[in-house]
Amino acid sequence: MYKFRKFIILSLMLGMGALVSCEDDTGTAIGTPYNPSQPVKLTSFEPDSGGMATKLFIDGANFGNDPTAVKVYFNKTRANVVGSDGEHLYVITPRQPGDTCVISVVVGKDSTTFEKTFRYKTMITVSTIAGVTGDYTYKVNCTLAEARFDKPSTLCLDSEGNIFISHWRTPYSFVVVNIDRNIVQELHNGTPLGAPTADADNLIIVPDDSGDRYYTFDPQAEWTPKQRTILHPTADEVAAGKLDWAASTKHGFAACMKDGLTYCRNYAGYIIKFDPKTRKGERVFDLFDPNTDSFLFFDPFVPTLLYISLPSLHCIKTIDVETGEKLTFAGKQGQSGYADGDRLDALFNRPVQICMDDAGVMLVADQNNHCIRRITTDGKVSTAIGKGGVKGSQDGNAEDALFNGPKGVAIDKDNNIYVVEFGEGTNSDLAGHNNRLRVLAIQ
Repeated sequence: MYKFRKFIILSLMLGMGALVSCEDDTGTAIGTPYNPSQPVKLTSFEPDSGGMATKLFIDGANFGNDPTAVKVYFNKTRANVVGSDGEHLYVITPRQPGDTCVISVVVGKDSTTFEKTFRYKTMITVSTIAGVTGDYTYKVNCTLAEARFDKPSTLCLDSEGNIFISHWRTPYSFVVVNIDRNIVQELHNGTPLGAPTADADNLIIVPDDSGDRYYTFDPQAEWTPKQRTILHPTADEVAAGKLDWAASTKHGFAACMKDGLTYCRNYAGYIIKFDPKTRKGERVFDLFDPNTDSFLFFDPFVPTLLYISLPSLHCIKTIDVETGEKLTFAGKQGQSGYADGDRLDALFNRPVQICMDDAGVMLVADQNNHCIRRITTDGKVSTAIGKGGVKGSQDGNAEDALFNGPKGVAIDKDNNIYVVEFGEGTNSDLAGHNNRLRVLAIQ
């Protein structure tokens, strides 16, 4: 009965060829107009649960027959009202309004709310943006469908939706992907670049893998690469107390939004900070697990807390750049494996890039476990997507999707998660890789 009745309503609202106005063939609006002297009444809604873009039907009275004058909210998120005949509303649920939703209907000055709640079902799907599994043809300066990668390594996003990828196969390159413009564009080649970071002004800062050099890509200069060098303290500055360093900077930069400086870790294990404008650097903390790669990320909620993933040690550590306090955050140093649970009991196998969503949940590219791990604010580790230890190239839902050596991970303002797959191990010449940029859309 429910499906039949709603089919009649849907036919009424959509069959006339005017989705918004709900007019008949003469241009007259169908249904009863809103009466401001009468209350808006809510009777029921169906279905009682669903995900993004679920078709929801609301029964009641005095909605009016102009759907543009009706506002429907799921918690504080406004839904799309497609049709109204006065007693029935046809609504499309919005994206991620919350797990348990209070539905409110506003018409004119009347606002009324259902006591019954709607249960929002979050759906995760994985899809490929660019690249083809097993295809090692390097092709850029083209559309997303035409693009081919060969060992995409790490990435970052800016606030304009651009995706920047360090590419670790000869010729080493650095590319930008823009989904809306449907383009993959090469910005630089010939130099092996580490994990990029974006500062508050969308300046992209990327370490060179050798020496103290780095590159900047400025949107105000159309992303033209500019090679820079971190300046060591002068003899006078060392005499005044600034610390120098010896070995080169490595692998990853992280921009601190509190002090405006960029932090990195060199191969000897020192933490170094520098001003990207003056290029002046200094060593700020001593040995922090030398002779291992490292990838850095600042906590957006605790802006002095720097996370450092150590792939060859299979763990993630933290250092407070104000106090110098160092702690193991997740995993067991020197012990590889795959185990969910409390963060200090969990096992990783080459954790590489990390990022955090707007709820403070950390996401980790667990390279040799072929999955994306999730660490909640209460310290629980779980597998967000992929199957631990099982590599593959399958898109689809959270239960079916498979990865092969995800190394780079970043998240946008809508909590869409972007992943590049470098492949298993540390050798960029290994065969059988996915060579793709993929997105985990949470709806």
